[in-house]
Amino acid sequence: MSEISLTAFPDTEKWLREACADAELDKPAFQRRLARCDLVGCRGMCCYDGVYVDGNTAEVLQRISQERAADFEEIGVTLPGAVITEGIWRDHSSGLKTATKPVDMRSKVSGFPGHFDDTSCVFRADDGRCSLQTLGAKTGHHPWFYKPVVCWLHPINVSPERITIYHENTIRTAIRITTGSRAGPFAGVRRRSAARPTRCCARSWNFSDRFSGGT
Repeated sequence: MSEISLTAFPDTEKWLREACADAELDKPAFQRRLARCDLVGCRGMCCYDGVYVDGNTAEVLQRISQERAADFEEIGVTLPGAVITEGIWRDHSSGLKTATKPVDMRSKVSGFPGHFDDTSCVFRADDGRCSLQTLGAKTGHHPWFYKPVVCWLHPINVSPERITIYHENTIRTAIRITTGSRAGPFAGVRRRSAARPTRCCARSWNFSDRFSGGT
């Protein structure tokens, strides 16, 4: 029986199903009380550096950025010719990621972290919403259809060994999906050294709400 893809990234989905089928579920992590983020306040600041993606996601995003350019313009987002670039994350990892654009986030967001750059993902709209999510709804798909898996999973962290929810003490698990677990599609992102624990920019999340709208 052929599998129906839930997103625009079938190769990524396939790898997740196969590699993470036997992953341990961190039940205590999912029992923590969380609150949904507020776009009015945060303005999508978690998207300040774009997102690291696998090859399948990069290919699809580049293609739809050109095929759906008019739709993005209607949404209010003007995309550059290349929406995928090679990035380096704090000298620890490098690989494909969504490009960024200069945005004065510091003056718009109270408590904007000092170590964040005044940039945002090229797919982020001025109101903080994700234009990929808007495009999904606009074209009759689920809102997360075109949104990179690592974006709509956040703060859920997935690896072949464990499924948990982001916490500053679990950063090694948090980066696992984007730094190449075994021979998965994220293997294109190369580790440079062990990552040090760091705080998540998102102050709080509501896990149950991730499946009833989200950002």
